[in-house]
Amino acid sequence: MDTNSGIASRITELVDRFSQATIARACGVNESSVFHYQRGRRVPADFCVKLSESMGINLNWLLTGTGAPEAGETRLQADAMGEGLERMVRILGALETEAVGALKQSPAAPRFERLNNMLKSWDETQQRLNDKLLPVADRLVASMTDAMERNNLIRAADLKPGLEYLKRFDLPPEAINRIDLTLSRFAFLDLDYERDFELRQKILWRYLVDGGSDPRRVQEYAFAVVHSAYGIGRYTEAVMMADGVLAATRMVPQGDPHHIRLRLVRASSLVELGRISEAVSEMSDAIPRLPAATRDRFWGLHMRTLALAGAMRVQDAFAIIEGYGYAQDDTALFTLAMLDSDEPLLKRALKFAEKTGALHPDPTQPTNALHAQCLLQAKGGDGKGAVKRWLEAVEKGRARLSGLSFYEVELLHAGGDEKGARAKLRQHWKAWDEGTPMPRSVFQQATVYRETLQLEPADSALHGRARAWLRRKSRQGYALLRQWLRDDQG
Repeated sequence: MDTNSGIASRITELVDRFSQATIARACGVNESSVFHYQRGRRVPADFCVKLSESMGINLNWLLTGTGAPEAGETRLQADAMGEGLERMVRILGALETEAVGALKQSPAAPRFERLNNMLKSWDETQQRLNDKLLPVADRLVASMTDAMERNNLIRAADLKPGLEYLKRFDLPPEAINRIDLTLSRFAFLDLDYERDFELRQKILWRYLVDGGSDPRRVQEYAFAVVHSAYGIGRYTEAVMMADGVLAATRMVPQGDPHHIRLRLVRASSLVELGRISEAVSEMSDAIPRLPAATRDRFWGLHMRTLALAGAMRVQDAFAIIEGYGYAQDDTALFTLAMLDSDEPLLKRALKFAEKTGALHPDPTQPTNALHAQCLLQAKGGDGKGAVKRWLEAVEKGRARLSGLSFYEVELLHAGGDEKGARAKLRQHWKAWDEGTPMPRSVFQQATVYRETLQLEPADSALHGRARAWLRRKSRQGYALLRQWLRDDQG
């Protein structure tokens, strides 16, 4: 629908409420003119302004369809000073068909001039406001970043509302991007991965919409978005986005760090999608191309994938990751230790996380570290205490994390309560069969099928499903999972 037909439909809406005669008298025109405006004849700016002034109609709604039809004095003033003013004046200009000379003689000219002056005044006010607000935004960003680097999430949370409030103002796009980047980092630390994904998407799209064309910058922003998509289990979406960006930015050299990092996070998603051989090949080609300063960040991911594919022993992968000592590699260590269900490895992973400063500042959050601690607690004989501790953490993060409550089965089993573990296991399977989504991560799913295989009788249907899934994964290249089958038919 074009602008004029949209105005015509809204005039018809007003006619249905007030009658043609009422609107004609209020605007100083004939009823036939109102009829023609309803039929699509171009509406003069003077008519729109008079309708707004005489009948209290929201001019922004009449011209753009935004907001409510009626506007009290406060709403009219807000529209006059708000971001809709620029659109309003430009639409008025587009609607006005008279030549400049004729326009000067039009009764609408004084009102049109006042609107233009208001726009100029608003631009000047906005610039002065930005001059004041930008330093405030920079200080808040710096303070919040410093708080997060010191793992002081309480302080960061105190600063967060201030940054969010600043986004209400018409700050330059680069300033909004800096704010959103800071807020996304906080969301990630706060385990709110959906919010992190949402904000990083906005940063990328804002850059593209504002005309950003640097392909390296596009890959840099895309890496953050794809990484966030991977973190919330949107693996197919992550691969598709990475493929699209890589195809659209082919001019970036293959040895460029942004290009390689995007390939690597794509490979991480391939692991989750059952394409582990392709992921191993991608990582083996991409990682050696990285600069030494960046390479450490991805060695843990590479070693974990090689161990999962059976190309490296878990113990060897552990030793290599520990040797590099990159903080975020604690995720790879915890994953391998939990898949191998090895108590010494769990302790080594916890020690690594503590040494590198990778432990989450809130020890009650349902993190890998807490999972490992609960497993060790259960293996030490306190299965019920471990389950209680874990489920309290899951409840705290339930709105943001999914698929974690199943670990109560693992903890009960590790603590020796096989009967309780089997009962909980069947409850979860019943819920999944009735439509509740299963855990999305292949590592979480592996735990589900491992526990099912070990807890269910060999002649049960669930046991058969677990064996079939593990065999299928083994054939796809996940050789590490074959250890639970205890046969040579993987």
